[in-house]
Amino acid sequence: MVIKTGFVGKYQHNLDDKNRVSLPAKIKKYIEEVASSPEFGGRIMLTKGPDNCIEGFMVGDWQTMAEKVKTNMSFKRNPEDEELEEIAMNADQVTIDKSGRIMINAELKKHAELGKSAVFVGAIDRFRIWNPDKLAEKYNGR
Repeated sequence: MVIKTGFVGKYQHNLDDKNRVSLPAKIKKYIEEVASSPEFGGRIMLTKGPDNCIEGFMVGDWQTMAEKVKTNMSFKRNPEDEELEEIAMNADQVTIDKSGRIMINAELKKHAELGKSAVFVGAIDRFRIWNPDKLAEKYNGR
């Protein structure tokens, strides 16, 4: 039985010259253990997150969120539409390669102001990827 603790912890990794970064072992393992369907395995969704971070979701969780959005859709535009549009517009489905790395596209890398280093932070139902300096500023060095 898999205990679904969610994404937890903080891990620093380096980006290579092709904007690939290794997923932290605990995050990769959680994705592998919890991805309930082979069709979702080996892939995650990345999108712009708050405060200049990148948010990562398991594909199955992304699909569940998308279904909820569709259920609540209407022809009238509401204030949440703009936020949803930005999230979807900047989303990128990425594949975890055989070495356990993902590629961060140029737009997301720019949004997060990533250089050669990135910090992965667990946020229960998602993980976030931060510029180490921006994360330290946000949490005053914690």
